[in-house]
Amino acid sequence: MPAMRAVLALFAVATGASWRTKTNAIQAKFTGNVSAPLKMQLSRKAPKDAMAKKWAAAKVATPFRIQAREQAEGDDDFLYLKNYDEMVFTCEVCLGDSNEQCMDIVPDTGSSNFWVIDESAKCPQASYVKSSSNSFKESEGEEYSIQYGSGECKGYIGYETVKWGGYTLDSQKVGFATEAQTFCGLELSGILGLAFRAISENNIDPVFDVITKQEGLQALNEKNYSPSSHYSLFSFYLSNDEHSESSHLHLGQLDAGCFEGEVSDLKWVPLSSETYWAINVEDITLGGEAMEAFKPAFISAMKNVTLVSMTGDEEEEGDDDIHLCKGASCVAIVDSGTSLLTGPSEVVNMINQFILQQNPDGTVDCDRTDFPTINVHIGGHQFELTKEDYLIKEQGRCFSGLMGMDMPQSQRPFWIMGDVFMRKHYTVYDYGNKRVGFATAKTSCN
Repeated sequence: MPAMRAVLALFAVATGASWRTKTNAIQAKFTGNVSAPLKMQLSRKAPKDAMAKKWAAAKVATPFRIQAREQAEGDDDFLYLKNYDEMVFTCEVCLGDSNEQCMDIVPDTGSSNFWVIDESAKCPQASYVKSSSNSFKESEGEEYSIQYGSGECKGYIGYETVKWGGYTLDSQKVGFATEAQTFCGLELSGILGLAFRAISENNIDPVFDVITKQEGLQALNEKNYSPSSHYSLFSFYLSNDEHSESSHLHLGQLDAGCFEGEVSDLKWVPLSSETYWAINVEDITLGGEAMEAFKPAFISAMKNVTLVSMTGDEEEEGDDDIHLCKGASCVAIVDSGTSLLTGPSEVVNMINQFILQQNPDGTVDCDRTDFPTINVHIGGHQFELTKEDYLIKEQGRCFSGLMGMDMPQSQRPFWIMGDVFMRKHYTVYDYGNKRVGFATAKTSCN
């Protein structure tokens, strides 16, 4: 398996983090009836330098797939994303007042803090130069540290003018990474978290939270929707073909021409907590004509797995689907910072082994006709992924877009609906109404 596919591009969830003042770790403060982890504890089984190797290989093989397009006048809230081999998407964020320093940043709905690489980290990509700014202010010695699976990112905290998508935030608290070996040499200069303040260290106001309050953005009311208004939401269109249509992020609006149906046809799912963009999942099923043959062996192999309820005896007669959450109920986050679709390792590894029949090198047979359809049941709606959606093709070979990723402290099966899911489904993050909206994405927008 090529190095570029060896490690999931997962910036949303670190193995541990602290902004060294009031707390020592990112706490996922889930509320209500949701049983979820108190601390994100995700592990990577890849070698320590696998992330760097993957990106080094990708950098040589494939440049950013983005077409040069001029930004329409008065449409600063519409941000074209740089698509790096369908593993990471970045947009431009500028720091500073009169002397702007603009960088490529990952817009990440799986975290809430904003940080950039500082020049003292001595990384080759664009980095922040404090001495060049006339608007930087120190934050009285505050420091931060985030531990990723392949290394640590740490530095200091300061106040800086942030310009993003036509919005200007004065004295926004930002993290400046002085040690960022994990990210050195990659085509990104930081991460901008788009989740909620509940998981923001030191109770730092997330950037979009500040924008919403500063601009007085109102919650969306579909009955009174206007494409010329701005709302307390943002939306992602992740393209399958950058030559046909570029991936983009729209702040304060959604793009009805990019998905099937009208705005009123969006399928809304309420948040289970205002932490990550977390939702309850009623079921995830594997269906298709071949499931009748695959099911007995799969059910037998899964009998000792405690994070999924699928005894086989409880299924309705004639139901050949494999149910991954039925009777257990899963929880998921919708995360732009995770490249693949992830779930409990034991479950996903069995799917890759028994159903997708993954080879030792990580490839699967592109020409097989009996791949299952994955149906995700959330909010009373069903969202479909076919093999064209969840298989990743590269240089004539196919790889599974599903990856095992565990959440040890979660009492319920935990899934991440990453970019594999979001490419198929146009995604609206409705901050004002505390919900996520989905619709089938078009191959091109009109």
